[in-house]
Amino acid sequence: MNELNLHALTGAYVLDALDGSERERFEAHLPDCTECPDEVSTLREAVTAMALGDVTAPTARLKAAVLAEIVRTPQVGPEVAAAAADADAPTGIIAGATVAPIPTTAVVRRAPVVPAWRRWPAVAAAAAVLIGGVVTGGGVLYRGQQASIRAEATHDRMMRIVSAPDAVSHALDLGAAHVVMSAEMSAAVVMGENVPMPEHGAIYQVWMVHADGTAAPGPTFMPDSGAVMAIAEGDLSGVREITVTEEPMGGSIAPTGTVVARAAF
Repeated sequence: MNELNLHALTGAYVLDALDGSERERFEAHLPDCTECPDEVSTLREAVTAMALGDVTAPTARLKAAVLAEIVRTPQVGPEVAAAAADADAPTGIIAGATVAPIPTTAVVRRAPVVPAWRRWPAVAAAAAVLIGGVVTGGGVLYRGQQASIRAEATHDRMMRIVSAPDAVSHALDLGAAHVVMSAEMSAAVVMGENVPMPEHGAIYQVWMVHADGTAAPGPTFMPDSGAVMAIAEGDLSGVREITVTEEPMGGSIAPTGTVVARAAF
């Protein structure tokens, strides 16, 4: 994790979701940062406000909508993260490369219109209300609040990447998708609309491919009514291609499926 990536940990820090070394690095970074203290303060206020909010019983329609969103929002399983750590190649992180500028074609000057995934924070907040209405105790409600804050932090991170001064957009032949890369932010965002669903039982996964052909695993994602958004974190200086494959649910530590889209630089 480099210095720039510490900006993305505000939500996890507020929720006490960082491990010991991550917390130490973030707290050392916090006093000198011009942005993170304000974000931490705002997120803490949001957590407090949600914790004090009234819980009401959800309607049947709301319950069905929330459960449908949960099914369509997969996460990388712990076995993938553990295997990647053992291989010294953590998900989305590219090691051993020096920082160099990426190509400067099609520089992004403004953030694109954000499609369906903008609904995720609201859906996660609704999930907190839903679960709190049918299950007693504050622990489950708190987990719903965590999901809402994580979704908002992901959206904020995406906006920072696409609006970075060095952001570059490349077409990605997957529906109406593209990938926006920023060496300054050490991240790439895959986003788009009209993306078809993968084969039954499969999930899309992003890969960052080096000049020597080795591929670092990135995040998995599924279309939400055709819209997609996934953030791959890591040093981009050694990356020559972003690809998307279809992988088994939970993702893989090395590509096993067919490449369904690619963006070469």
